[in-house]
Amino acid sequence: MNQTAVLRAYVESLPFAVRFDSRTLLTMARREIVDNFIYHNTRNGFIERLARGTFRVKHPDNPPVSPLEVAAHKLAAFGKKIVTLGNSTIRTGIKSNGKEEKVLVVGTDGPSSRFKFGEWLIICKRVGPRKMKLAQTSVGRVLRDLWMSGKITPSQIDLSKLKYVRQSHYRPILRALQKYSPQWLTEIFQTYATFRIT
Repeated sequence: MNQTAVLRAYVESLPFAVRFDSRTLLTMARREIVDNFIYHNTRNGFIERLARGTFRVKHPDNPPVSPLEVAAHKLAAFGKKIVTLGNSTIRTGIKSNGKEEKVLVVGTDGPSSRFKFGEWLIICKRVGPRKMKLAQTSVGRVLRDLWMSGKITPSQIDLSKLKYVRQSHYRPILRALQKYSPQWLTEIFQTYATFRIT
């Protein structure tokens, strides 16, 4: 079986609507063969390009794909993790031609990058290991989002963001997460008796 046939057989074997990437195809065939396969099969309607390097078999019943799903797939293809970034995740930007552009910002443990997905600009922003660790739990994400909002004083804090971590059964989790939080944020928690975590 030639390499083009191998690529075709692989793509046809994928479950319905499953995404694949060019990096996987490159483990089966040379670069020029992969490029030709993608070029011809996107033109003839066999495969659908979701974003640069990310594809799926084109089918009228394919479900819609969110920009977050595409970002997660692309990062996973490079062995990288993805985390959301709270209120800064989705925003609207203005392109140089004056038109609005939807922007999705996600965090990753890999290098910063950006790519287009339809009308979306997806920005993958490098996040440090401590923020990645905080992103693994709901309580940690509250702390992470406060941290990323910038250094604040106790009087500036939005207590509504902390309403559910006031419960006593969250205190062991908060204690465990202290080592991943900046000192100024830990001090804010210590300011309030109801949030005391030591």
